[in-house]
Amino acid sequence: PLCSLTVLEELGVAAEVWTDIRTPSPITATLPLGDTIQGDHAVARYICSQHAPALCGAGDALVAAEVDQYLAAAANHADAPPDELQPLLQHLDARLATRTFLAGHSLTLADIAMWALFPPEKASKEEQPLYPHAARWLRSMWA
Repeated sequence: PLCSLTVLEELGVAAEVWTDIRTPSPITATLPLGDTIQGDHAVARYICSQHAPALCGAGDALVAAEVDQYLAAAANHADAPPDELQPLLQHLDARLATRTFLAGHSLTLADIAMWALFPPEKASKEEQPLYPHAARWLRSMWA
């Protein structure tokens, strides 16, 4: 649930969010009227749409579509072992060769969702020279 928890923290939003670490159940957010949303990216998207629509690409159809694309990719790779992330890391490196952020010109949920796949403890020092643009982006995201 790193993506949604990061969004909550960065936006300073108080919310009831829980997950049962004993089972593979998804993170769940309980909304003020009692409705619930499940899944890391769904919860993060809801929080952003309510508190920081620009993080979802609001107002720019291309950025919104790119955010959706990266959320889907992050969901597809959520449980992938590090060696299976190599093609994704290669894509990110190429994408970031001429950009600071994955979608648009500022931080979006695309960056947060992709960053959550590469926590510092999983980062390989050997890979950084192979993917210098992705390594730069990850360093800036970890800061």
